[in-house]
Amino acid sequence: MDTRADLFQALKKWDDEAKIGEDKFLEALDEKATDRTGNVEGILNGIRDMQKEEGAAAAIERIRSMLDVAASR
Repeated sequence: MDTRADLFQALKKWDDEAKIGEDKFLEALDEKATDRTGNVEGILNGIRDMQKEEGAAAAIERIRSMLDVAASR
């Protein structure tokens, strides 16, 4: 449960920063998560890699998709 909460908080923060602007979003991506298990950082690194390979819009879309799934549970 802690991992889910940590992941949700990180994704929500990134989404909030993306709503402000791409520069704020990219700054937020550079921050490392505080995570007890290491699982969160692994997932977030996947999103960081997506941003580098496919651009910020693709990463933001993925984040919002993940938040939608979380909201449906």
